[in-house]
Amino acid sequence: DFCLSRGLGDVYKRQVFEAVSASKKPIGSSKLRKAIGGTPLQLRTALNRLIEGGKVTYQGKARATKYSLR
Repeated sequence: DFCLSRGLGDVYKRQVFEAVSASKKPIGSSKLRKAIGGTPLQLRTALNRLIEGGKVTYQGKARATKYSLR
């Protein structure tokens, strides 16, 4: 688990993490946005921070990118 003490962006990041965690297989960004909402920029920023933090990994490129837990 990770600390969420930096503001409202972290609430969204937590929602993204939980949606990726709940997926039984790697999940694409369009399905993540349908599940939790937000703009493409919000989602991309949250995913990038989770990837940098070592919580989430990805495979593929561009529209074929899928995300899963590390």
